[in-house]
Order: sequence, then structure tokens, then C-alpha cells
Amino acid sequence: MEEAIWTAVAISIAAAVLIMAFWRRQRPSGRPTQWPPGPPRLPLIGNMHQILKEGDPFHVALNKLAQVHGPLMTVWLGPRQSTITVGDHDLVWEVLVSKPSDYAAREIASIIKSGTADYRTIVSSDAGPHWHSLRRGLQNGATSPPSLNVQAPLQESDMAQMINNMIKEANLNGGVVKPFHHIRRTTIRLLARLCFGPDFNDEDFDATMDVMVEGAFKCGDDARILHTCYTLIRVKLV
Repeated sequence: MEEAIWTAVAISIAAAVLIMAFWRRQRPSGRPTQWPPGPPRLPLIGNMHQILKEGDPFHVALNKLAQVHGPLMTVWLGPRQSTITVGDHDLVWEVLVSKPSDYAAREIASIIKSGTADYRTIVSSDAGPHWHSLRRGLQNGATSPPSLNVQAPLQESDMAQMINNMIKEANLNGGVVKPFHHIRRTTIRLLARLCFGPDFNDEDFDATMDVMVEGAFKCGDDARILHTCYTLIRVKLV
């Protein structure tokens, strides 16, 4: 009994020390950073308890919080991982169009450093000469107007096939369809053609990449990579 009491005391002291250490690390030095308003956070877990408590998808949970705290909101995915969400059309236009250079910096998790050539890829490199060089390479190659013109009929065919697959799934499940898998597989096929040419058609490659991408999503921060790919494809298709 006495041993259990001392064990509990030791665990409590260790937890208190960890919380104090993280709390001190979060205290700003010098002039404090002015964050947009957001839900109050807890030590160690930030706002994860609010995001996960109802089991909603991530974007749905953020939307519910934004209805309380406003379209420009700061949430914390852990003790030091701050994320600013933008949910208003005018603000999004300012961030992405009017002042893109002011918001171009990105923070990438260290877990993907080895898989991004030391953050040197177009989706992991910070804004600067190297990123602009990579972007020019894309504009002159895979995403150039001639390349996109050749890809357009294939993209339309893939999109039509994706919609047909969703309709079939809905018919088999009483009108219910889970679109994420279909969108992910079609996006992989579109990106593969952009990378390897319009004649590229390898179902085994698509299936393998689909498994790898699903694993990346489960790693948390790596989900940003595919989200960026989805955005690029959607912009090119519009």
C-alpha cells in the first residue's frame, strides 16, 4: 500500500514538472506574439480535447469552433504547434492572392525531413529562390499549357469515371457514399500522368500509392502534403 502511494506521488511530481517545463517553453520572450483569437488551450495537448471530443472529422470540428471564435482563429495541435485557420472568403483571398508573399512561410514537421530531401521539395521548401525555381520548373514542364491541353481529355474521363464509381457505391449502400477514397485514387492518377506523361496508365502503381498516401494521412502532419496536391489539381482543373 505504501509503495503504491509513493508511486502515485512520484508520477504526480513528474507530471507537474513536465507541465511546468512545457508552460515555460510556451511563454514568449520579449514582445509577445499577437495570435488571432481562438479557443482556450490546455498544457501539453493544446486544443486537441476540443477537436476530438465529439469524434467529428477534423474540418467539421474546426468549423464548429470557428462558429464560436470567428473565421480567423488560432488552434493548438499540441503544446507548440500553432495553426491559424482562415474560413472567410475575403480573408482567404487576401492570404492566397492579395498578399501571398506575406503568408508564404510554412512550418513542416521534422518527421518528414528525410522524405523531402531536407525540406527541398516544392511542398516542403519555404518561400524563396529555391521554391521559385522549382515552381518555374513545374510551370515550364508538367503544368505548362501544352501539357495541360494534352491532359484535359484524360482528366475529364477520370473525373467522369470517379463520379460513376460514386453513383455505383451509393446505389449499393442505400444512397450513402464515402467520397474520400474515390477522390484520393483519382487525384493519384491525375498526378501520375502529370509526372510521367499522358500515356502513363498503371493500376498497380495507383493502388500502391493509394496505400502509401493513406498511411501518410495517418501520420498527422503529413496530411498537408496531399492536401496541397489536391489544391494544385483542383486549381488546374478549374
